[in-house]
Amino acid sequence: MPDQDDKYIHYRELQTMFDVYQKPKLIRILDEQNISYFKDANGQPFTLRVAIENALVNRAATDEPV
Repeated sequence: MPDQDDKYIHYRELQTMFDVYQKPKLIRILDEQNISYFKDANGQPFTLRVAIENALVNRAATDEPV
């Protein structure tokens, strides 16, 4: 069974992933990319790995010519 932490991408990892180090900017990027996220008790966003994968798949599907 996979480790529970493997499911989540926490605030610090999101900052590194998107090369953004201010919380409002990170939240704006998540919103713009249609990546669903949660906020912890401190208001810091975290998300599921699957949410990022789904956003990438949806984006690729809309970018394909019809």
